[in-house]
Amino acid sequence: TRTPRARSPLEGLRRPRTGTGVDNGRTGAIPLLVLACAAVAAAIAAAVAVSVLQAKDMGGGPVTYGLLVLALTGGVVIGIRTAPSVLPPLSRRRLLSLAIAFTGIALLAAGLVPDVTTVLLIAGLAGIGAGVAANTGHALLDQETEEYRRARTTEHLHAVVRVSVALGALLAPVVAAAIGPHRLENGKFVFAHGGAAFTLMLVGALLLPVAALVLAKVDDRSGVPLRHDLLDALRGGDDPVQKSTANGFFIDME
Repeated sequence: TRTPRARSPLEGLRRPRTGTGVDNGRTGAIPLLVLACAAVAAAIAAAVAVSVLQAKDMGGGPVTYGLLVLALTGGVVIGIRTAPSVLPPLSRRRLLSLAIAFTGIALLAAGLVPDVTTVLLIAGLAGIGAGVAANTGHALLDQETEEYRRARTTEHLHAVVRVSVALGALLAPVVAAAIGPHRLENGKFVFAHGGAAFTLMLVGALLLPVAALVLAKVDDRSGVPLRHDLLDALRGGDDPVQKSTANGFFIDME
């Protein structure tokens, strides 16, 4: 038996090529879909990396840190498992942008709120949003590529995500340390947060333009207002009920 060769975790980092050049997918959306998945993965990695600092700033200890990490990572698992059943009538491309925006807003709120219990809940919601985005992005990538190219495209996605996770985990604590704690007072209003909280706010805010870019470039229902589609999906769809007509005729052609 042949000994399997060692594989680098970065193998597949370059985008797959076709006979005519770099593979951009059926609609040219592969680069943006990979970017979206990588951005969400980096955001969660950054949030996990600063969780120990955030727990300390909130007056917690190892238990608070562990619960924060569990909320973020466990939420991702739940989001991945439940993504196919989230708003089925809504376009998956629109769902991807909404999931990214939801994750960004949740991380932004997690940095703003000083209460431990509320932060744990919000962190769990951020993880769920990230999981939905990851599953939806992967499904859309499969739709963009032919079946015989999917393995290489998936390998490329995983390599990019690994790099993004590593960068997010390494840079987030550095950014938190560089920002440091700040306190602003204006009468009874007090805004006091540590570097970890500001990093969470920054990471969440950076996801919002990614969501907007995905919606602008990948949307497959550009002529339909997003609000209309979202309300329709929340109601479970409003397809007209089919009824038999009272009169008419049937044509049979052979």
